[in-house]
Amino acid sequence: MASLAVYLGCVYTPREKQRIGMRKEYRVYYSDELIDLVYQTWGAELSLFGYDFEGSYPDRAILPKVINSTLRDRVHYNWAIDELTIDGRVFPKNGKLLS
Repeated sequence: MASLAVYLGCVYTPREKQRIGMRKEYRVYYSDELIDLVYQTWGAELSLFGYDFEGSYPDRAILPKVINSTLRDRVHYNWAIDELTIDGRVFPKNGKLLS
């Protein structure tokens, strides 16, 4: 990080690592506000793959974790309008697949 700061012409100030740990349950590092922000930002993607804050639920996933070539041909993403379609049906930001 120090070399990156020098490259960018910034002052590097080392800080102690925060909110990390190997032994604690991961949820202790998330405030309610951060959980809300994650759902607002990535809620559609989380539901697409069957995740929520409590864990992974593959039976609720719209797409599996591994997408084979057959499924890949059925899934399309349009970067210009930020739109995902699966079999021609739009997957909106609220995470529920439209008919």
